[in-house]
Amino acid sequence: MQAIATLVQHDPYLKLPSSDRIAARRERRARMASRALGAPDFVPADKTFRPDPILHPSKPAPIEVAPAFKEPWFSIVCEYEPAAGAPRPRIDELIRIVARRYNITRDDILSPRRTHAVVRPRQITMYLAKTLTLKSLPEIGRRMDRDHTSVLHAVRKITRLLRFDPALASEIAEIIEVIQPKQDAI
Repeated sequence: MQAIATLVQHDPYLKLPSSDRIAARRERRARMASRALGAPDFVPADKTFRPDPILHPSKPAPIEVAPAFKEPWFSIVCEYEPAAGAPRPRIDELIRIVARRYNITRDDILSPRRTHAVVRPRQITMYLAKTLTLKSLPEIGRRMDRDHTSVLHAVRKITRLLRFDPALASEIAEIIEVIQPKQDAI
C-alpha cells in the first residue's frame, strides 16, 4: 500500500486537474498519431529532446495534428470491365479457377483450414469476387462459408499486398486473363 501511495505522490498525471489530464492525453494521442503516420516534423527521441507538457508545464508544447490523408484509407478499384453485354463471372467459377491455379480443391478453399497454402488462394478468391462481380460482402461471405468481415479483411489485405508484391500482381493478372476470354467469347 505504501508503494501505491508513493507512486500517487510522484505521478504527474494525478497532480493535474481532470480537465488538464484530458487535454494532456489528447495532445499525447495526437503526437503518437503523427509519429505513426510518419509526419515530416517527427524527429526521433535520440536526436533532440522534446519536453513533455505534463512533466514541464511551464513549457507548453504545440499540439501536433496528424496530416490529412491524400487518398482514402480504403478503396476497391475495379480495373476489369467485361465487354458490353457480357455477364460478369460467378463466384463458383472464380473458386474453381483459383483452385485449379493453386493446385488445391474447391473444398479446400471453402474449408475452415488456415494453412498458408489455403489461406492465400482463399483471400485471392474473395478479392476477385469483390472486384470482378457486383456481389456484396455478405453475399460473397455466404457463398464461401465465411463472415462478411472475413471477406473485407481478405480484400483489404490483397489490395495492400498488390502495392508491394509484383509477383502477386502478376498471379492475379494471369487469373484474370483466364477469366477474360470466357467473357469476350460471349
